[in-house]
Amino acid sequence: MKSFVNRIFNCIEDELKSEKLQKIPKTTYQDITSYIKTTGNLADKNDRNLVSNLVRREKNILAKLSVRLLEIRLTKISSHIDEDANGMNLTPEEKYLIDPSLTSRKRFDKLRKALIHGQTSVLGNVSDLISSKYVVVRFIEPTSSLIGVDLAKYGPFKNQDVAVLPLDNAKPLLKQGIVQELDLEL
Repeated sequence: MKSFVNRIFNCIEDELKSEKLQKIPKTTYQDITSYIKTTGNLADKNDRNLVSNLVRREKNILAKLSVRLLEIRLTKISSHIDEDANGMNLTPEEKYLIDPSLTSRKRFDKLRKALIHGQTSVLGNVSDLISSKYVVVRFIEPTSSLIGVDLAKYGPFKNQDVAVLPLDNAKPLLKQGIVQELDLEL
C-alpha cells in the first residue's frame, strides 16, 4: 500500500501534468488533516527519539504537500472561475474558498449592468447594504459608549466584552487595536 505522503505527491504530479482540474476524492483534505492529527499524537514534541523525529518530519512534509496541492488546484480554479466552477472535481474545502469569488463575479455583473443601463437604484441599494454591514468584535481595552453610524448607542465596554458594531464604527477601533474582529463563519 502506498504511503499517504506518496498519494498526495502523486496528486500534485497529476495536477501539474494537466491543464484540467483532476478528480480527487472529496475527502482528500479531511483525510490529510485526520492523518496529521493521528500521527501527530504518536510523537511527543519534546521527545528526540528516532520514531518521534520521523513522525514529526512526515507530518511536516505532508502539511507542505497538502498546502501545495490546494494552491495548485486553486490556481487552476481561479483561472477558469465561472458558474461551472462548482463542478464535480472540487472538494468541499475548495468550494468554500471559491464561493466568495463567485459572489464577487455576480456582484460585478450586477454593477456593470446597472452602470450601463443607468440603474441608480441598484447603486443606492449597494450603498445602503455596505453602510449597514455589521461585524462582531471583542474589546481588548475598556471603551466608553459610542454612537454608531446607525445612530444607536453602543457600550460602554469592558475588556473582553463582545459586541456587534456597524462596520464603519469598528474600522477605526480595529486600526487602533481597541477591538479584535471575531470570525464566526466557521
